Amino acid sequence: MGGISMPTSESFNVAGLPTEIVLDIFEILCQHPRNSLDTQSPPWILGRVCSSWRTLVLSTSSLWSSLIVTPPDSPAQSTVDALREHLHRSRDHPLRIGVSIRGVQDRAVLRNILDLLVQHSRRWKVMEMNLTTDGYLSVTDTELDLKSRVRGRLPLLEEFYMKRQSPFRSSVVQVEHRFTDTLLRAPNLQKADFPLTSFKAAPAEGTTLTHVGARLASLRDVHHISSYKFVTEIHLSCNQDVVRDTAASPVVLPQVIKLGVRHSSILTALTLPSLEILAVRDSTPDSCDIIEQFMGRSMCTLKVLSLLKGELLSKIDITHAAFNRVNGITVPIPSETRQSIAKLSAENVLPALRFITFIIDDVKLEDDHALASELVKFLRGRPDVKLLRLYCSSRDVDIMREGGLAEMESEGKLLVTLNTDYKSRPGMETDWKWWKGPYWLPPLPHVS
Repeated sequence: MGGISMPTSESFNVAGLPTEIVLDIFEILCQHPRNSLDTQSPPWILGRVCSSWRTLVLSTSSLWSSLIVTPPDSPAQSTVDALREHLHRSRDHPLRIGVSIRGVQDRAVLRNILDLLVQHSRRWKVMEMNLTTDGYLSVTDTELDLKSRVRGRLPLLEEFYMKRQSPFRSSVVQVEHRFTDTLLRAPNLQKADFPLTSFKAAPAEGTTLTHVGARLASLRDVHHISSYKFVTEIHLSCNQDVVRDTAASPVVLPQVIKLGVRHSSILTALTLPSLEILAVRDSTPDSCDIIEQFMGRSMCTLKVLSLLKGELLSKIDITHAAFNRVNGITVPIPSETRQSIAKLSAENVLPALRFITFIIDDVKLEDDHALASELVKFLRGRPDVKLLRLYCSSRDVDIMREGGLAEMESEGKLLVTLNTDYKSRPGMETDWKWWKGPYWLPPLPHVS
């Protein structure tokens, strides 16, 4: 092949690689397990290749320190045995654990699984629980007093998340309330999300949390945030029919830099003078007015604006002085896209804009090639924009490049970064996605 000799089994021997390189490869393979209870997947199978690999796998506890625990609907005792052995091989290494329980029928086995995980709570570093209907009910029915079992046993915990996927909310809240007080006292906890627990004040001794996600039972609960002295990023939701207490003054939180709200009404209860990044996920008839009033009241220097409903971006007064220093904006596609890019193309709109994020979600661009060309034309009309972040499928990326994006890249006029895992790939819906990746807002990119 053009004078280049390809390696053969005689000239290239995997077993001859330095131990450090083999271990680096193993670490990559074991960072994102699909199901740690599957003994036919890494790291289990790596130790079955040869004796030297087995010795390496068994002597390296870090290979066993990331666990995705997804028991089958009808788990056997072998499921518990596999988890016990996995935890044993991780020895004293800090643990990153994801628990996904969906319709488990054998509650005795489920109780044993949870028991094992709680026994190792001193080593929890990241704990994420994704429990669907039967899972929640099973956790409740085990009558495990998780609060007393875990109390004082979370010295390493830095992140805790609980995903909700159950209409039986009372069962979920019962379980989650058992955790909340204890978790808030974990000495190293930095990031936590409690989507079903009504937000409460930090414990009297304080907390180390810097990132908080929570549900507000009432807008009056917003004042609790002021008790979290180190929080710089918050994500809040509330009941859609929650009514603002017009007699209460907005809570001033000077330390908060990043804010995400599911419901724009939450902004009526906040004043954030240091805010740099704002994400709003809903759109109501008064959302635009609420956002503009919030910005005028906060008098912050906003750098990134993410209005994740297309109609919001198309309707809001983007020429408002509060947006003059915005250098990054998110554009949802395709909803109201043409109206949005027409507004952003106008002269003197967002004069500091340097990077744009396109989230291509509901409809693929292959259904609208003309829109892809319009997006590229829009980018050419904003020469000061130097960075484009694409959250879309790989096919949508190809269509954008065919529409002229590749030419802009080759000319050095635009740097493009991709996140093609934004949507689940066909056949990969069961893959575990660590929530902390897409959930917390990304750091500001450096754009000259």
